[in-house]
Amino acid sequence: MSSKDSNGDKFVESTKHRRGDTFPPGKRVPAFKVYASPLETVRLYAPKVKGGAGLWSVIAARRSQPPEVGASISPTELSQLLWAAQGLTGERTRKSEGNNPLPPLRAAPSVYGAYPLETYVVARNISDTFAGVYHYVVREHQLEQVRI
Repeated sequence: MSSKDSNGDKFVESTKHRRGDTFPPGKRVPAFKVYASPLETVRLYAPKVKGGAGLWSVIAARRSQPPEVGASISPTELSQLLWAAQGLTGERTRKSEGNNPLPPLRAAPSVYGAYPLETYVVARNISDTFAGVYHYVVREHQLEQVRI
């Protein structure tokens, strides 16, 4: 059996979007995941969306270094990182079929604005935050603790 015959490859091939494909009317996925009863809510600082170093210079200068023992990330750094990964960057100017509003624009690209990826933070040593697993709530730019 070749690798192209695996169940995973068959699934990818049969579910991928192709140029010109559209969602069937009324079959749009929810734009945002919601947890009904988060254990804790952590408001994040507003991200900086202007200024700073240029993207290409940051990528060119990037070097991985092991973190110091006991090091932590600041709430400001975490806020910026989460916004850059999945945060809201603007509103859409057009409507989808049936005049339904499309979800807001986000930092990460997504076919048809489906945004199927969710971002979680496993917090162990974040200043002023309880240890646990947090879901990044894109719409409110906040964290919700879902596990201790």
